[in-house]
Amino acid sequence: MTASTWTLKGTLMIACNCDYGCPCNVNGRPTTGKCEGGWTWHIESGSYGTTALDELNFSIFADWPGAIHEGGGQAISFMDERADDSQRRALTELAQGRAGGPWGLFATTYQRVTALAPTKPFMIGEFASSEVGGNKAAWITDAASRMQAAYPQLRAFVWFNYNKETDWRVESSPASVAAFKTAFVTNGNFVWR
Repeated sequence: MTASTWTLKGTLMIACNCDYGCPCNVNGRPTTGKCEGGWTWHIESGSYGTTALDELNFSIFADWPGAIHEGGGQAISFMDERADDSQRRALTELAQGRAGGPWGLFATTYQRVTALAPTKPFMIGEFASSEVGGNKAAWITDAASRMQAAYPQLRAFVWFNYNKETDWRVESSPASVAAFKTAFVTNGNFVWR
């Protein structure tokens, strides 16, 4: 997905493990020696290219072994379950820093973890999609393709297989099951148990 422009207006909630004033914001040392932070955006109005993002939310939670600007961190992002496929793709582009902005700066710090050990395998601790707002089977197929292209060292993940606030289970539809089997179960790049 490529878009030349984006705009967001809304509310940002930030929390970190530092004392008030967050030294990392001015290239200082974290109060505790390492940085753990979370950022949640509520978009009152906004767009990414022609994709409207009004009233959606997304979050990034990250952990750095030292100051943010020193890199070596790890991060995970969460997207609003109400987002449709194109909105999910837009929020992913923003959260992964491909569109620049503040996320572009953060992305350079937490993507270094794969540069430090490019041959080491890793796993995603929790991962899922729902049928709400889009095509779950297509999302599964796209996710597998993107994960393999961007992170060839990814070897495993844990699917959040629950019917909780929405139906996250793989078994939520026959199309979802078929896509999951093709994308992950029979794919030799992932550990299946």
